[in-house]
Amino acid sequence: MPIQIDIMAMAAIDLGGEKFGRWTVLERAGSDKHGATWVCVCQCGELRIVMAKSLRNGDSQSCSCLRRERATVAEITGQHFGRLTVIERAGSGKHKYALWRCVCDCGTVKIVNGNSLRRGRTQSCGCLRKLAAHRGHGHTRHGRITPEYSSYKASKQRCENPRTPRYSDYGGRSIRFLFTSFEQFYAELGPRPEPKRLYSVDRIDNDGNYEPGNVKWSTRSEQQRNKRPRKPRSAVVDCIMAMAEEWMTANEAAEYLKVKPRSLLLWVRAGKLPAYSLSGMKRRVWRFRREDLDSAILSRPVLHSPEGENHLGRII
Repeated sequence: MPIQIDIMAMAAIDLGGEKFGRWTVLERAGSDKHGATWVCVCQCGELRIVMAKSLRNGDSQSCSCLRRERATVAEITGQHFGRLTVIERAGSGKHKYALWRCVCDCGTVKIVNGNSLRRGRTQSCGCLRKLAAHRGHGHTRHGRITPEYSSYKASKQRCENPRTPRYSDYGGRSIRFLFTSFEQFYAELGPRPEPKRLYSVDRIDNDGNYEPGNVKWSTRSEQQRNKRPRKPRSAVVDCIMAMAEEWMTANEAAEYLKVKPRSLLLWVRAGKLPAYSLSGMKRRVWRFRREDLDSAILSRPVLHSPEGENHLGRII
């Protein structure tokens, strides 16, 4: 005669206060389609809802901290990882990973995650990175890298690291970084001109690679004129640009008159300087004719900025 098992009766068995591995059952949590569930606390303090049959069958013995400890607590005392030598176990970290007390070749004692040691992420107390920076290129000052080395790293990341925000505009367009070392990069470009904050690396051929002969230091306005067009110009723009060869952008006109772009646009709004607004653009874009700028230089009275100061260097 077959034995009949009352599943509902099994689910109703009181497990409160019992221990299963690292679990201690606190109270009934309810039932689901697989049976009764119980609120349990692990020895590490983690609270979980566990199925009754998983507790009785031994399928669940902890919140997973036991599995992590078994996986990570391998005896590595005395082993060497880079410049670090493991001395002893130092407990567990925030996520229950094993920590180890290590001594570096320089004499510094440091507590390191065992996972970082085995994967090679940590190889010293930090002295190895400082030594590499000092011996590698000499472009660190008081623990900070120089603007030239910062430009080298940023340019390389844009071409090689897909996680870089602007990778799609560089590496995504098959633009490659072909300098093999910072020394080669620095020998090609030299020191960044003063004031350093106004200059950055620019490619002469905007569709070319970062390579010898195709890089230079440029200001932001110079790079704006050298950038690739984001969209095809409208027919209206092409017609206007074809009417005359000597048209200037606002930045070019400001440089031609030796004034600030802000002063130039204020003169335009005040009606003191002719300017032409291109249609078919999302925002207003001004263009200036060279002959109008020459007339402004020769005209009297001399143009003055709204602040009352004479900024028209070509007239003075």
